[in-house]
Amino acid sequence: MGGYEDAILQCLAVGDRKVALDELEIQCARLTGAALDLPAFGAAISELVATGDLKREGQAVRRVEPDAAEVELEAHLVRHLESDFTSGLGVTNDDRVVENTARGGTVGSGRWSRPDATLAVVRSWRFDPRRQLDVFSFELKNRAGSNILAVHEALAHARFAHFPYLVCPRPSRTEHGHRVRQECAEHGVGLIHFSIHYRAGTLSVDGWAHDLEAVRHNPDPSRVDQYLSERLTLRAQDKLEQLARGGR
Repeated sequence: MGGYEDAILQCLAVGDRKVALDELEIQCARLTGAALDLPAFGAAISELVATGDLKREGQAVRRVEPDAAEVELEAHLVRHLESDFTSGLGVTNDDRVVENTARGGTVGSGRWSRPDATLAVVRSWRFDPRRQLDVFSFELKNRAGSNILAVHEALAHARFAHFPYLVCPRPSRTEHGHRVRQECAEHGVGLIHFSIHYRAGTLSVDGWAHDLEAVRHNPDPSRVDQYLSERLTLRAQDKLEQLARGGR
């Protein structure tokens, strides 16, 4: 897509409200920092209606599939990781820690070093005396932020995580979703989708689906240790240290 499509979707990023076209014109002009080309704006609206992203209701539009602020989605992701995702790995609550790491860590650490959630698992086997630490990172995006750049943001976490994942809403545009999936597959980034709904004005998140499994990466163990020390709470660090030494 070209023109104003991305700006329009960004202006309609949160919630499922109906927005008058004249109000949307003002928002897009503010976002782009320039006077609108009204014929191009109208063409972009028509294109988004044709692709199924927008529904037109007279002189107003709304997103067909609503979005939410990423901070509102974080708790839903953590709950999913604590239940279905962990059970799918075949590990118990005693063997892992899950934490929201979107805003934790040391001062000055960058955006590309801050997964929204982290799962760390210490596993052992009956006939193998060694224990294995696996760190899973999860880069959470809302619909407006689901793009190729998000894949590379998730991939950057492979510097300190064994299994990097991108987590985003199920795509409404098939071509766009295919490009994101293809980029994930090419770089060994896992891909998890979910659905967003509003019921009586209340956000609901469901339909979790694992589209791609992450390929195991091999980060430097010292960077893994540094990441866990900077991002996890002291309680989580103590638990992992106990697990690594064979305790619970």
